[in-house]
Amino acid sequence: MNILVVGSLAYDYFFTIDGSFADRIDEETLPHISAYFSANACNKYYGGTAGNIAYTLALFGEHPMIVADAGNDIQEYKKFLEEYHISTKYITEDSKTPTNIYIALIDRKNNYIGAFYDSGKTKKRTISFKAIKEKASFAVIAPTHPSLMNDAVDFCSNKNISYVYTPSFLTKTIEKNDLIRGIKHTSILIGNDREIQTLEETLDVFHDDLISIVPIVITTLGEQGSIIETAKDRIHIPAAKTKYIRDTRGAGDAYLAGFLTGYIRSYPLDVCGKMGSIAALYAIESHGTQTHTFTKDSFTKRYQEQYYATVSL
Repeated sequence: MNILVVGSLAYDYFFTIDGSFADRIDEETLPHISAYFSANACNKYYGGTAGNIAYTLALFGEHPMIVADAGNDIQEYKKFLEEYHISTKYITEDSKTPTNIYIALIDRKNNYIGAFYDSGKTKKRTISFKAIKEKASFAVIAPTHPSLMNDAVDFCSNKNISYVYTPSFLTKTIEKNDLIRGIKHTSILIGNDREIQTLEETLDVFHDDLISIVPIVITTLGEQGSIIETAKDRIHIPAAKTKYIRDTRGAGDAYLAGFLTGYIRSYPLDVCGKMGSIAALYAIESHGTQTHTFTKDSFTKRYQEQYYATVSL
């Protein structure tokens, strides 16, 4: 199915160190912190919410179409996406600015300090949804510039396209009225427990109120799994187990892609949640957010190993 994926694109740079942040940073040093860390590795990855979600959707055999801003250095990233049959025709390029950059310093305990450079803050929005001619079966509206997210909500609402809404870490950045509009029209709302709580505080609503507004609310809980809630049901999905965690960044995006794949194929909600959990499992076992891979056979095998049930892809 054609799935519009609205979000960000970025180049991720991960610097890893042998030590721990706790060895250099404590309550006494925090007021005047000045620390030097020697990195033993530096890796460059493709990232951004739109790229991450589209990548995992493509692994499932779906047909994502990315709607995002990019800079004058996006060509290698676009080539990578196209190798996975991900449409890049709605990625707009600015010849005067670079693509977004995310830099993370990671210690041996997998704690990280990150910084995101949003090159789009200095340029005018150029994306027009009027250019989209293909019929989309579903859409994902992921964190990016609030104006682009708002335009995506309007486009999907006017075209009667169901969408997943995930304001995530931008909840406090989006205007309250825009946030309400995004939630009012969405089919699925997803975020981790802190993000859902922040959303409720921002809107000044109780959790039950949120569930009465949104058909499906998904709260991810890391190692505790996830909760899928509707007006009638509350389903707990146990997290898939792994013997090693290499990188937790991108796990939420992979979960969303796995859940959505099951949902648009009309699978039961508990199966959708378990598909999201297995997709997230692949993500955390790899460094970077678009380096994991699986085949339909390997995915169904891991699903059966984890949940003692079968799923057909």
